[in-house]
Amino acid sequence: MSCDNGSTDVSNPTTAHVHKWGAWEETTAAQDSVKGEETRVCEDDKEHTETRDIPQLKSLITTVEVEAGKFIYGKNGAEAGGTLVEVQAFKMGKYLVTQEEWKAVMGADKNLSYFDGEKAFDMDDDYNEIKANPKFNRDNLPVETVSWYDVLVFANKLSMKEGLNPVYEINGKTDPAEWGEVPTGANDDDWDV
Repeated sequence: MSCDNGSTDVSNPTTAHVHKWGAWEETTAAQDSVKGEETRVCEDDKEHTETRDIPQLKSLITTVEVEAGKFIYGKNGAEAGGTLVEVQAFKMGKYLVTQEEWKAVMGADKNLSYFDGEKAFDMDDDYNEIKANPKFNRDNLPVETVSWYDVLVFANKLSMKEGLNPVYEINGKTDPAEWGEVPTGANDDDWDV
């Protein structure tokens, strides 16, 4: 028997076929702005498939749309012979990245922030250490004391987590797990390329 018309009606056993569906397999990954798609195949008739949408993901980062446009790139713009650059529309974080968002992407043990809630002090107006307010949710504070190299890892991990294509490459690889240790100093030849 075949699934000639995709019927699950078994009233006519000579032509009808009850599908034995395989597992749903992701066809297109869901993104924060686009629905994805998954498909399953009938085990008795591989040509019969069924497709359904995967709801779009909710991004970890609240973003705003930045319209496409042109700008002059270079010190002092056109006055110094800058270059006219055209950019496509893109999304940008609406707020500073919080420690909670950083930990959600990088891991709870990867928060490099100085004021991370683990330390039991704050600073007063004169930059003296004072006892921290235990009621204050430090996860809402911006992440700080991270390097540009740390941000490259964060950006690519966030893209991967949200089903987007990572942008940054090191030695031809976009997966930060393949980059090695994050440099602790400045001017790393491999990472600066």
